[in-house]
Amino acid sequence: METSTENLTDTIITFNVHYETLEEVITNLELGMGTMYKPIPIDGLVLKSFLGIPNIEPNTDIKIYLQTNTESNTESKATITYCKIQNVGKAFTIETQKSQTKSLNPWNIIFSFTTEDEEAGKFRTTPDGSLYVSPNPRMSDLVEITTQSEDVLPEGLTYISYSIIFSLFIESKGQSYYFRIDPLAKVSSNRPQK
Repeated sequence: METSTENLTDTIITFNVHYETLEEVITNLELGMGTMYKPIPIDGLVLKSFLGIPNIEPNTDIKIYLQTNTESNTESKATITYCKIQNVGKAFTIETQKSQTKSLNPWNIIFSFTTEDEEAGKFRTTPDGSLYVSPNPRMSDLVEITTQSEDVLPEGLTYISYSIIFSLFIESKGQSYYFRIDPLAKVSSNRPQK
């Protein structure tokens, strides 16, 4: 299912990754292995306190960006490995449960995908129902995804969690480590809930 890209609203979500802080975590704390399969959770180091859960409107081009901040001369930059999206709402909509399309069932009623995106492997689903999104091939610190238009989105709210897995080369250790950020969001159809 494809939707028009006209009248899209841009929403840019920026996470500030502080190189020196993550270097200190790697050097002095025991928070995990820092591998792709066991990344170090760093929500407390990059997430600002949210009042409530951020709402994402229909027909919105969501850009998740990692900005690497450093005070030293390092050129290390956070590189997104993937973004994993899960539907964590208690009530799944009837449309989602009945969705039996050839595309990315059931994600294609929440997010807009082109055939080219699917064939290129930008979006992949797994048996547990998760959606994996690859970073922008030209900007490894950016993930982009577009919500469907209001008439395609299910009625009410869809609650999603998304994990951003990224790597950062820590020069003092001479290797890359993987980290994980796990924010929540809700996608709104703007139609009244029944």
